[in-house]
Parts: sequence; C-alpha cells; structure tokens
Amino acid sequence: MATRTRRTTPGGRPVRVLVALTALIIALFAGIGASVGLGDPSGQWTPKLGLDLEGGRQIVLKPTVGKGQQVTAGQVTQAVDRIRQRVNGNGVTEAQVSTLGADSIQVSLPGNPSQETLNALAQSSQLFFRAVITTTADVPPSFDLPTPYVAPPATVAPKTPAVKPSASPSPSGTTANAVLPQAFKAATSTPTPTPSGPAKSAPAVSGLDASSPAWEQRPVSKTWVINGLAKAGDTYGQLLQNYSCSNNNPALGPTAAKWQQISSEIPKGEPTVACEDAVSQPGQPATAAQKYLFGPSEVVGGEITDASFAQATNQQGTPTGEYKVDLTFNSKGSDAFLKVTTRVSKLPAPRNRFGIVVDGKVISAPTTVPISGGKAEISGNFTEASSKTLANQLKFGALPFSFEELTSSQISPQLGATQLRDGIIAGIIGLLLVVLYSLAQYRLLGLVTIFSLVTAGI
Repeated sequence: MATRTRRTTPGGRPVRVLVALTALIIALFAGIGASVGLGDPSGQWTPKLGLDLEGGRQIVLKPTVGKGQQVTAGQVTQAVDRIRQRVNGNGVTEAQVSTLGADSIQVSLPGNPSQETLNALAQSSQLFFRAVITTTADVPPSFDLPTPYVAPPATVAPKTPAVKPSASPSPSGTTANAVLPQAFKAATSTPTPTPSGPAKSAPAVSGLDASSPAWEQRPVSKTWVINGLAKAGDTYGQLLQNYSCSNNNPALGPTAAKWQQISSEIPKGEPTVACEDAVSQPGQPATAAQKYLFGPSEVVGGEITDASFAQATNQQGTPTGEYKVDLTFNSKGSDAFLKVTTRVSKLPAPRNRFGIVVDGKVISAPTTVPISGGKAEISGNFTEASSKTLANQLKFGALPFSFEELTSSQISPQLGATQLRDGIIAGIIGLLLVVLYSLAQYRLLGLVTIFSLVTAGI
C-alpha cells in the first residue's frame, strides 16, 4: 500500500511569513520615527532631494592671498578636496564642488544652506596651540581722536607666505579666566610628565622658549609692519596695547577684522596677538574682551588625526547642555602636547595658560595641567552647529588659504522637477496597466501580484 509524504515549505506556514514581514515593516517605520523625534541631528520622513529636484545655492569662491603670493594648481586641487570633505561631513547630499578657471572654486549646495555653513566653507581653519605670555583687557577706541588714522606706507616685503582669511567669525570664545575642567581637559587621568625645555618650533635665533616674557621686548615681525599695523622697531608689548578687539570704525584705526586677519597670517614659529570674545553670564555684566600675547606655536592642527563633537558632561556623566570638540593627536602631536602642557603648568599666572587659536581668533585660553595620552577636548560657548563646524574643519584639515565669496546665486530645480513629474506620471500609468492585466488574467489571484507590488513599495 502506497503512502503519501506531506511536503512542508522551507519557510513554514504562510501566516508566520506574513507576521514576520509585518513586524519588519513596523520596525522600519518605528526606526524612522525615532530618528525624527530623537535623532541628533533629527531625521525626516521624506527623502532628501538633490540639486536637480530641489534647487539650491551656487557660490563661487576666490582665494585671498597676501602680497607677492601666487596660487598654484595643486593648492586649488587640495582646497577642492577639503571643501568637499567639509560639505559631506555636514551631511549635505548631492553637493557639487569643482574648480572654475585657474584659481576659483564653484560650490553648489541643495536647498537653502545657512550663512554659517557658507562661511565655514571659505575659512582656512588654521589651528595653533600657543602658550600665553601675557594678557590684558581690550579698551574700546576713543571717538575723539584729533586726526584720522593713516596707515604707514609698505616699505618691506613679508618674509613668510601670508594668507588672508574671510571675515566670518569663528566659534565664540570663553571667559578669560576659564579653568581646565570648563575649557580644556585631558582624556587621561594619570599623565606622565616629561622634563620641560624650549619649544622645538620656536625660532632658533631667538634664544627664547615659547613662554618667555622676554618676547614682549622683541621687535614685531615684518608682517605686522607691511600691513600698516605696526612701525618698524615696535615691540610685541606695544603691539598688544595697540591691538583692537572691538573697533568697527576705520576712521579710528585698523578695525578688529583687520587685526584678526593679519593675526591669522602669522606663521607658527613667530609670536602673535589675538582676541577672545567678551562673555556675558545671566544676571551679570559682560566681561571685556581679552587680548593675548602668545609665544610661537608648539602644536598645530596638522598633528590632529581626528576631531568630533558631542554634548559635554559633568563629573557624574550628566549632560550639561553645552557642546565640546574632542581631539586626537598623532604621536608627534601627543609628545609635543605633553611637553608644552607640562612646562606651562609649572609657570605663574598668566603664563600657566594655553591658548587655542583658530584663524587668528582665541577659542579658549584655559589654565592647564600635564596632558598625556594624545587626547583632549575643547569646550566653551559652542552651539551644536558651531562645534560640528569646528570639528569638521579640524578633522579634514585646514585649507591652504582662505576664500572670499565672489558670487552667490540661486539654482532653479525646473529641469529636475519636470523629469520627476514625467517619471511619476509614467510610473502611475505602468502600475495601472500591471494591475488591470493581473486582474484580467488571474482574476482574484491577481490580488497577490498587487499585494506584492505594494509590499515592495513599502
């Protein structure tokens, strides 16, 4: 007598398959909903559209360089690569970055990018860590000057290349007396100090280490003289007194933007002067902006291998609502960072402070302790956007020079919108034909085909 063997499908009962499929669909939409409601940055229900469908803004950037400098094709190519990395790091989709002519760069961004995003593309983002020599409060210029300021004629050429950054602001600074836990902390708790000594990057002919107060009596570099901000023979102490953090009236002297611009051009092996923004606390009067005389840089942004942003936390691990930028150094930067923080931590105030300077602007100048392990963090009055911008700029490297916005125009999505509309119409017609054919050919079984199409669409 023959026996029959009952076959079982590999997937089990169809009901189980449908239940599993439904669960996957629910999990999919739950994940999207979580990213919309809880994501940082938040997600969205609809897909992001590119330039062809949404339009956007197209800007042309032209390099700003110092007198006697020339822009090479290699520098332009490097700038294009780093601007593209910055754009992608900000999560912008379908952006286009390309060269335009011999030295200009064209950037096309979908949607309506913020001015902060556009400014971040043009900033050089040269980062220097410098030891503080002395500091003083900024005094606003008087409006009763007897004669207008006239810059002295340029009589000497700069000895070192100079770049001219855009006037767009860097992230806001912190208070002048910020302490280590609020502004600049080590990622390790058991540093291993090394003997202090002269900074390697300080000019050998100076005979001074980067923290020496004798820098105040040294003549300023030619860069300050040729740009009309100092006279030949002026000392760095005089430069510190003359430097303005708040002047916006050219009739009263060089503007704050001009001072910051030239400060950003100073190479790492020379001292410089820079400003930290005034900070106001709730219920308290605003503190005056602080200006600093810094020694030659001993650690530079090129020695950073990674940078990221995150919410700051207190010692209990509770978020404080502020944002920070975490830094990771390569082996050379880690050794140099430990060496300088060890030396600076033993000095009297204010030389026990360490300045973080980006494009001629002081982000923070906290007191410090020996920091080992190659990791540190910068915190201050950062917003989410400004901390993200700074992290991307430091992570992907500085541009060889800064740029100014030459033109800015809106891109129309008309061509892409037409193609999208025609494609949707063609797709609807094709789908209706498939539905009609399935019902005509298979009757009720055609609903299985239609259900499969709906499932695939979901």
